[in-house]
Amino acid sequence: MKSTNMKTADVNVSGEIDFKPEFTRPGSVKIGSVKIGLVKTGLCEFVPDFENMLVKNRMLNWKQCARKKSDLKVEQNESVEDEKKTDTRLRAWSIDPNLKCPVVGTCMSMKEQRKLLKKTGRTIKNLSDCQVHHAFVNAMLSKNDLSVCVDQHLDKKFKKEMPEFFNIDKALFLKTWAKAYKEGEIEGLLWVAAVRPDLTCEDNLSIFEDVHMLMHINAEQNRKQRRQFCFQQKENEKLAQKAAKTRGAIKALKKENAGALNKCTLLEKEKKNLEDELLKLRRIMEEPGKEFGGDAKNSKLKDDLQGLAKEITDCRQRIKALEEQNNRLNSKLARQREINTGLREETEKVVSQISLLNRCDENCPSFDLCRKRILIVGGITKIESLYRKLIEENGGIFEYHDGYMSGGVKMLENRLKRSDVVFCPVDCNSHVACLTVKKLGKKHKKDVRMLAGSGLSAISHALSECGKDAACSIRN
Repeated sequence: MKSTNMKTADVNVSGEIDFKPEFTRPGSVKIGSVKIGLVKTGLCEFVPDFENMLVKNRMLNWKQCARKKSDLKVEQNESVEDEKKTDTRLRAWSIDPNLKCPVVGTCMSMKEQRKLLKKTGRTIKNLSDCQVHHAFVNAMLSKNDLSVCVDQHLDKKFKKEMPEFFNIDKALFLKTWAKAYKEGEIEGLLWVAAVRPDLTCEDNLSIFEDVHMLMHINAEQNRKQRRQFCFQQKENEKLAQKAAKTRGAIKALKKENAGALNKCTLLEKEKKNLEDELLKLRRIMEEPGKEFGGDAKNSKLKDDLQGLAKEITDCRQRIKALEEQNNRLNSKLARQREINTGLREETEKVVSQISLLNRCDENCPSFDLCRKRILIVGGITKIESLYRKLIEENGGIFEYHDGYMSGGVKMLENRLKRSDVVFCPVDCNSHVACLTVKKLGKKHKKDVRMLAGSGLSAISHALSECGKDAACSIRN
């Protein structure tokens, strides 16, 4: 490279000296009588900008400019080093094999898993929850679009836990994990543990054992809850029988009260007519000569008047007796209404307890069964809302058909096709509806269960049996 010969200084019209840089050889510049080595000052890659800056500012602050360029480069290097330091975590496809299944099942809900499958273009229409889980575990064996999507999703989901627990000391992290395990809040720390590169195989195996044993503990608690649920079922049946008897008694009292009220109304009318007639006869007796011609007719009228007075007295006594009877019936009705209100509240409380006992979460062995679509055909239409509450609070999807076949079987068939299990109570249903349900169940290969009763206890028992059968098939 040829050296450039430039004037080191010029005098302008105003008498000021303009300093211009002179590049003598590669990596150095000469300004006036001062020669600067660009390689040593760290300004080689900024020579054009540096030259313009010197010319513009008349070399009054060239040392400050050089210092700013050097500081900028140091800050850029530090930011790159920090980024590399925070990017040393393991990726989803490179974490310990023992932790891949727990990470998928614990750190992501089924809703999130299905959403990610749909996002990556996979079909989820006919996949069960277990198949979705296996798809994620298999995808995390290598780097692919689904494993990359899982890695990004969990990193974003636990963005609060990553900065807080990723860079802390290993011993402190394991102590934090033990505390979170006792409290049951392990989702975020499980992901952090999976992507920490400093944890050994023994550490990852210990974390896997903690998660595994936590599932067994939850299973034991679930069995206790199911035993309590059976006890609550029996109590519910007793309450249902009491409620049925109470409803029958209330209905009879209402009917009896209505008859008594009608009798009271008729007697009131009869009383009024008799009083009017009695008043008329008294007026006649006060002036007997105007209407009657002799004492014989007057005597007859007196006898009639006495007879009417006696009838009026009898009617008043009957009215008084009926009023007393009506008061007693009203008192009984009020007491029965209070009893009915208490039984209704107790029934709703038992239904809520049953729903809470049947509810499951990710740790439940039958968790994959909780999104089944349950169709009830027939039953008691007045408690359809209780059917819906019992099924939906246990994680199911409720479908209902009243069992009336006057509109054809098309509507029933459409609902049966999109259902997983069909319950058909035979005690509150038509023969045509029962036969149709059996026929359509065989046609579309659906699980059809004919129930002997249509009460809440029968439906709840059928749901429990359905869950047990499904859980057994999954374990096999």
